Amino acid sequence: MRRGRAAILLQLAVLMSASLLEVAANSAASDLQSRSVRLLVHVALPAVVVLLLMLVVGNVLVFRMQNPRSDRPAWDPQRAPYPGLSAFGEEDAPAYFGRDAQIAELIRRLHVVDASAADRFVCVTGASGSGKSSLVHAGVIPRLRSRRWSVLPVVIPAENRLLAWLPRSPRTPLRTPQC
Repeated sequence: MRRGRAAILLQLAVLMSASLLEVAANSAASDLQSRSVRLLVHVALPAVVVLLLMLVVGNVLVFRMQNPRSDRPAWDPQRAPYPGLSAFGEEDAPAYFGRDAQIAELIRRLHVVDASAADRFVCVTGASGSGKSSLVHAGVIPRLRSRRWSVLPVVIPAENRLLAWLPRSPRTPLRTPQC
């Protein structure tokens, strides 16, 4: 939200400055006797052009801050470029392509500075086999790591991994429930 406000304030300041400069030059143009008025008339147009260029450059900078670029990792040429039927993992990130728009949107949502915790929560849903895991593991996580994010290990709700987290007594053997 602060960056959005900064962009609006930048636009308003430049437009107001350009407008005031033009109004001053036009009102003074009727009285060309004064040396300062003649200087104002000659300087007004280039100053307005400079102010408009500042507006464009400022908007580009604000856009770049709000939409950071994502760097693609390098691919090892000794590896096959596809994982078969398995999901792409972090090591497959250089060969993972075609979903750059979704990756950029997820990263943008995670980078929102003034968002509440609920706005920064991202849930990736979709049909089975649609590439949700690949999107997260090969698309989003490597780009977050490249921006120095601390990424927690992935928890897969599998029987052994969940039971391994449970505290147990050394005397009590770990039994898996039979379904």
